[in-house]
Amino acid sequence: MNGYQTAWLTARAPGPLTFGELPEPIAGFVQPHAQAFGMVVDACRHGNRTLAVQALRLDPLCAHLTGEQVRRLADELLGAHRSYIRCFG
Repeated sequence: MNGYQTAWLTARAPGPLTFGELPEPIAGFVQPHAQAFGMVVDACRHGNRTLAVQALRLDPLCAHLTGEQVRRLADELLGAHRSYIRCFG
């Protein structure tokens, strides 16, 4: 992994926060989480609920859940954050 990038948030806007190269064992652990987080961001940017559910299904922390449990989790999370993520209604 050449580098790891995340974001920090301020009252005005998010900004990039980049780290140097991660050691291979750590990069292998971080990559699946980062990929799922990226999908969540894309889902929010585009108001795509299907992509949000897919992101949760790919998240290693949700691997033990069934498809129905993931869909219910998505409904619960989107409902809880409705005032922040308005694109989902």
